[in-house]
Amino acid sequence: MTQSMAKVRKIDEYVVKAGGSYFFDNNVWMFLFAPIANAHKGKQRKYASLFRSIQNMGGTIFVSSLVLSEYVNRCLRLAFNQWKEENHAYGADYKRDFRRTEDYKLALEDVKGQVIAILKCSERKPDDFNAINVDRLLESMYEGDYNDAYYARLCEMSGLKLVTDDHDMFGLMDDIEVITA
Repeated sequence: MTQSMAKVRKIDEYVVKAGGSYFFDNNVWMFLFAPIANAHKGKQRKYASLFRSIQNMGGTIFVSSLVLSEYVNRCLRLAFNQWKEENHAYGADYKRDFRRTEDYKLALEDVKGQVIAILKCSERKPDDFNAINVDRLLESMYEGDYNDAYYARLCEMSGLKLVTDDHDMFGLMDDIEVITA
């Protein structure tokens, strides 16, 4: 069976059509909602513009529990790294040292607010793990990591366009459309 490569489209050249269905990868949510967004203002603007265009055209943006897990964990790890720098605690342990601090509690409250905001502007995508071809998923890992392969399988199975800034996903052997900055 011959498979085709993902069709990669640049945001600048992509035209949002009415009623489209999109799946945003964690890195896109990071550009839109996480404190790191100002680190890459150009990409942030592009993804924010695409986000608004999808909403204006009546499209649906999906998110999964796995994406939210990645988002929460990444944001809290960023807060941990910042805490280590500020406190010169370079050998500190995330669970043992950081989670007991007020800084952790503040970071967690921020992340909880961000997750609520993400859920307000997206639809929850059922996991559908029972329907995903795990053999194909594992085979796809030669081109990307497990989560990348899982998202590609989910988009393929559901007919969703994948919005990502993860260039590893471009090489996955899938018949999906990928939109990127």
